[in-house]
Amino acid sequence: MTVHDGVVTLIGTVDSFLKKWAAERAALRVKGVRAVVNHIEVVPRGLGVRTRTSPGRWRQRWKRTRRFRTSGSRSGSRKAG
Repeated sequence: MTVHDGVVTLIGTVDSFLKKWAAERAALRVKGVRAVVNHIEVVPRGLGVRTRTSPGRWRQRWKRTRRFRTSGSRSGSRKAG
């Protein structure tokens, strides 16, 4: 946050629009503030963060389960016909 001649500039990130709005409203309530420039960026939770279900984990899980599958009817033997 910076202040110059009664103009407050808000900078940063939050995870909801409600928090962005609340920060702006709080700044406007301060005595002497004439205007607010809101450069707060909203980044919803989980965006840009690797989770436990990242593609690498899915690939590992798929390889593990694939190893134990039976071949079923694909045994390679065919009826002569």
